[in-house]
Amino acid sequence: MKKQILKLSLIVAITSIVFSGCKKGENDPFISLKSRTSRITNTWELSSMDYTNTYIGPNYTSTRIYSYNNGLRTIMDTHISEGSSSSDSNTESYTEEMTFDKGGTFELSFFKDGEFESYEGNWAWLGESKNAEIADKEIISLSLTSEIYGSYIGNYSGKSNPTTWQFVIDRLSTSELIILHDYQSTDSDGYSVTRSGIITYTKK
Repeated sequence: MKKQILKLSLIVAITSIVFSGCKKGENDPFISLKSRTSRITNTWELSSMDYTNTYIGPNYTSTRIYSYNNGLRTIMDTHISEGSSSSDSNTESYTEEMTFDKGGTFELSFFKDGEFESYEGNWAWLGESKNAEIADKEIISLSLTSEIYGSYIGNYSGKSNPTTWQFVIDRLSTSELIILHDYQSTDSDGYSVTRSGIITYTKK
């Protein structure tokens, strides 16, 4: 009986280690038989967004709120300067799609009121950083090799390519991808920039 209990405890412990090894984001599914790399290598469609950019200067505050629902993106701007305020809202047709492949390349495309934008490049997971409280494979790095918007076409190459984005993957399941915006910068002149919120994609 004791041997059976010991065996069962060992199986539970090993299973927990295996499953927790696949769980990197705080909101990842607890049990997944696929690694984060296997789960992300799909095509993802935008399903919702809710994030805010805030810019603060010595005499003004500017806030831009992004939201998305059923093919429409709304951008709401609010400006406060020296006691006066103004606001403006714009809604546009919008679709967004991302594809990550196993070979380490990606493609990101947008349609905004019929105008097309496309970005291509290479992707890779960042490793663990205890000082920054970042887990292994929590952040994905996208290094652009080309971009197209309007009549503009840009091509980039080289190991020190500066056109790199980093996304915090808050949740990654086989059917859902959630990117977390969590950024703030300040300087000695009294200016600050804050970005916070989430963007959700579903598997196509």
